[in-house]
Amino acid sequence: MPRSAEMVLLDMQKAANYLIRRTNGLTLEDQDEDLRYAVERNFILIGEAVVLLRRNHPDVSTRLDGEAGIIAFATLSCTNTGR
Repeated sequence: MPRSAEMVLLDMQKAANYLIRRTNGLTLEDQDEDLRYAVERNFILIGEAVVLLRRNHPDVSTRLDGEAGIIAFATLSCTNTGR
């Protein structure tokens, strides 16, 4: 049974809140490997959540602004190995 749309949206909100909290006030010079991996992972979680919404709750996913862009960005985060 698919997870409810509410639970998927809550996961997205938690990941976004982490990103804001963890990166607020930082510059590119402040980043380290651990931060980079944590930020990438949370962007990936958001992208995966949008894919789940699209698959299991299309009525909800169509109301997300930038749905395709979110998925594309998360995919790029997953596949970008040219650090």
